[in-house]
Amino acid sequence: MPDPTSPILGITGPIGSGKTTVAGLFAAHGYLNLEVDHVGHEVLARQDIRDRVLAAFGPGVGDGLGGINRRELGRLVFASTADRDRLNAIMHPPMVAEVERRVREHRAATGQGVIINAALLYAMKLDRLCRWIIYVQAPSEIRLDRIVTTRGLPVDRARTRLAAQDPEPQGDPRVIFCANDGSLADLARWVDATQARLLGIAPEGGPLPPDGHRTERTA
Repeated sequence: MPDPTSPILGITGPIGSGKTTVAGLFAAHGYLNLEVDHVGHEVLARQDIRDRVLAAFGPGVGDGLGGINRRELGRLVFASTADRDRLNAIMHPPMVAEVERRVREHRAATGQGVIINAALLYAMKLDRLCRWIIYVQAPSEIRLDRIVTTRGLPVDRARTRLAAQDPEPQGDPRVIFCANDGSLADLARWVDATQARLLGIAPEGGPLPPDGHRTERTA
């Protein structure tokens, strides 16, 4: 089991829930923040992976410059479960290998904790590396507004992405739910209080952040 004073912390939840914001707040406590989406972009830039993607989905997902048009690829795979599964079969193994390598090297070099921020934490089986898992939640209307506003997606495509997410975890005692439907200041206080508990500084029954950012454990 990882050292509880420098844990591997998984952060997951549906698109638009605020995982990146939560990860950034935890990173301020000294964690290395591994954004698995960014790892995916780097993997997709590899020639061998680009060739496999083009072979699987055709030249229409190329960008005309030897790379991949990620927006067009995303449009295809979020509209089709079969296409999404096909892309995941290409992308996930090298992404997982790269995440494992970075976690291993960082822990060996520094002994510090690591955040694995991944929407598909469970589907990619990256949860097996984690001591604790923060599951970020927000109402669907808030998530839809965030996706449309920050990513510039049409509402219909944003709704399609909302539907293509991992189910909420059940029965995992490592999970701490974070309701991200309040202010950034409230969220920051929740992260600070939760980090103290993860390190054993604050008792489980100690003071919680304000309502809207309450920590819960699954049964």
